[in-house]
Amino acid sequence: MSKLFRFITSKTFLINVIIAIIAFFIFLWLIVFGLNRFTKHGEYIHVPNLTSVTIADAQDMLEDADLSYQVIDSAVFNVLYPPFAVIDQFPRANAEVKSGRVIKLTINPGKPRKIELPNVVEKTTRRAIHYLESKGLKSGELIYVPDIARDRVLGLRVGDEEVEPGAMLEPGTVVDLIVGKGLSNERIRVPYLKFLTLEEAQMKLSLARQLR
Repeated sequence: MSKLFRFITSKTFLINVIIAIIAFFIFLWLIVFGLNRFTKHGEYIHVPNLTSVTIADAQDMLEDADLSYQVIDSAVFNVLYPPFAVIDQFPRANAEVKSGRVIKLTINPGKPRKIELPNVVEKTTRRAIHYLESKGLKSGELIYVPDIARDRVLGLRVGDEEVEPGAMLEPGTVVDLIVGKGLSNERIRVPYLKFLTLEEAQMKLSLARQLR
């Protein structure tokens, strides 16, 4: 017991203890320093503004900034941006992120996707106009024709041609509405239809009704 006491109180033991403590703190400092360097603690990158930038240019900018990216295709073509340009990003521009952070990019489609013409036949003019515009189409002229269904849509026309519901149209296409104006005593000259096919006769009657 006396030998152990003398060893603990000896100069050699105290020197070893001090060396061990110093070695422990040096080892701890090396671990913290290494982790900080590995994680780049306190070092941030400002996310560049990629709005309206093409995907190719955005890729170069992110690679130069040591950032990654993920492309998300937009389902709706935005006319305010060029085709294949970035229309949204997350995180936002100027946000502070760590190196290697994935930036999510929403890309504008290459061209507008066509819209299916909704069936607004037999609906009121007001509801038909609202429904067309809610789908990304534009309402054009109201072409009134004599019909018992007053203020009801009887048909649809794009340019000089009548179109059926379900037709695929470009966004913003102007659709004219053929609308009933009720019955009247107005007389219409009946065109000569003999020897015409049914389709030709219907077309000629429709033209005569519009040009009355």
